[in-house]
Amino acid sequence: MQASVTSSDLTHSYGTRSAVKREAPSAIEQHDAKKNKNSKTNAKIHAPKEILLSKFTDKYLSLVSESGNYQERINSLLSQMEHFPIEKSGDLNYWQIFLELNETDEKKKPAFLDLYITEDQFISTFATEESIHPDKITGHRYYQLNLTEYQKDQDPFLQIRFAKEERVPAEIQVINKFVKLPGKALRDLSIKICKAIRPNIIYLRDEAKYFLHVQDLKNPYPFNMKCYLPIVRDCGEAWYSGEEAYGGAGFYPSTVKGLKGTDQVTFTQDAQYFYAAVEKVRNTSIEALKMLFFSENENLATLHRLESVYSPPQKDKDEDLTLTVHQLGKQIFQKLITNNEPDVIKDFYDFYKTCLQPTNHTKLRNKPIERRTYNMALDTLQSHVIFERSLESPENALSFKKFQSSPHNSFDEMVGNIKIATHWMHICKSKVNGETKAS
Repeated sequence: MQASVTSSDLTHSYGTRSAVKREAPSAIEQHDAKKNKNSKTNAKIHAPKEILLSKFTDKYLSLVSESGNYQERINSLLSQMEHFPIEKSGDLNYWQIFLELNETDEKKKPAFLDLYITEDQFISTFATEESIHPDKITGHRYYQLNLTEYQKDQDPFLQIRFAKEERVPAEIQVINKFVKLPGKALRDLSIKICKAIRPNIIYLRDEAKYFLHVQDLKNPYPFNMKCYLPIVRDCGEAWYSGEEAYGGAGFYPSTVKGLKGTDQVTFTQDAQYFYAAVEKVRNTSIEALKMLFFSENENLATLHRLESVYSPPQKDKDEDLTLTVHQLGKQIFQKLITNNEPDVIKDFYDFYKTCLQPTNHTKLRNKPIERRTYNMALDTLQSHVIFERSLESPENALSFKKFQSSPHNSFDEMVGNIKIATHWMHICKSKVNGETKAS
């Protein structure tokens, strides 16, 4: 795959169970029969509805949004689809519709997406049902929306869980790269569906990766998007966070304490800590970073090289040319967008590994507190994985812009002292097999 910084080259993937496989009549055969005047096939084919993708997003979802309460909006969406009840489908009710992609070229054989919804048990990428249900009751039925390519044996590249009650959070579980739809288009489609149905809160676990071929590496390297985008972008937000008007998706880091997750993991995270960490990393000067890395020869050499390439020319001897991590990363990233040559990709890789990749804490045991604190800020960017979007009260969400404009403690002040800094239990923790460890 050629390296590119378009969202179509990213993967936002979670370890979810395989999709329920459905046998359905061929929509493509039905489509061909409709358009082939010489067709001798007169038998009626009972198949799910098929419409243009643009009609689904512009018309169908508008009808859903205009419906009354939450349950009526759910029912409105289901009514636009073909219903296969339990007696026909086996163990689950499910609804299905085919969305046509080739909207402008009638000569091409139509390509379809298979959108289907099942009534299913609770499924999540991070939480147990008891931990997020307001009544702490398990065993409810949920609607599981899946999108896959028609007649392809593959897991869904878009998956969303909706509860039957408005007050129970929804969750975007999967947004995966799909060759016929860019990642941004899939992300925006998921947001349109959620905004039409309007649950109070939507969760997602942000582990979006951006893969690039780096010279001298055998496999494409996975860059964690929420670890570098808030640093290199002026808005200080990741791919899912930030205002829609500025290219975001309206998600912001959740503040949760002791949230019981899957696989015996407990989540504790705080939006204030996340943005304080973003602020610290962004504002750290390269000169200060070189002092922190004074005994780390490889990191120090990389910083000197990147600084020599990307420092702006000094126009006046008294001009302050202090380069921050944000300014350096922004220059490299902007160059990468327009020029993804191997040397630029290597620069981005070196910047990411040196400035944004945390080091194992045990290796920094004897390092100055400033070095360990910077490392903890990087850890915080990695460990905060739960993001949410409130459709009920979006004004309460904490953005980086709102964080900066309000009185707040610095990250160094938040971690307090080295004992707290070493363990940073109030930032994020995982409880695995009964033993508490930093994530």
